Amino acid sequence: MEVQLKEVHSLEELALIENLYSEAFPENERRTPEGLRHQCLNEKECSVNLIKGGDKVLGLCIFWKLSSFSFVEHMAIFPEMRGMQAGEKTLDILRNLLPAPVILEVEPPEDEMSRRRINFYVRNGFYLHDLIYIQPSYHGEKHGPELRLMTTQAEITNLALSDYVQVIRTKVYGKRDDSEA
Repeated sequence: MEVQLKEVHSLEELALIENLYSEAFPENERRTPEGLRHQCLNEKECSVNLIKGGDKVLGLCIFWKLSSFSFVEHMAIFPEMRGMQAGEKTLDILRNLLPAPVILEVEPPEDEMSRRRINFYVRNGFYLHDLIYIQPSYHGEKHGPELRLMTTQAEITNLALSDYVQVIRTKVYGKRDDSEA
């Protein structure tokens, strides 16, 4: 099956993936429905996409093209569409489409599901880094969840990752400084 990304430009298109978005990600790791709509229609550096296979919507992919790297904020495949390599093909598209390095967040490898998710990204050209990373809160709490960063670059210093994190905090999460965790 050929997979393609189709950028969402209307609330009608966004409605095709809103339920998947809310079901695939815990509340503290996603925007409110209003925040997602605002992001989709107003953030110029952000691209909210349907993952399509022919005329079927297979999932969603939200990424940011930033100054010197790209950030994949969310990616999910509908449960009934899993196992058809849509995720692998989407990551391949992203690596070819986006400025490197491509960065994404994952849960720490603390249980079987998080280890499987990390292994999926490793099989698809990403590297897990050791930098301790607290995701900025989407909802105004003091701290978001502890996550790990993965990138398409094997060799990257913690200093460079920290610089990327500052840009992510500002652009993606709208945080101005560390006091606004």
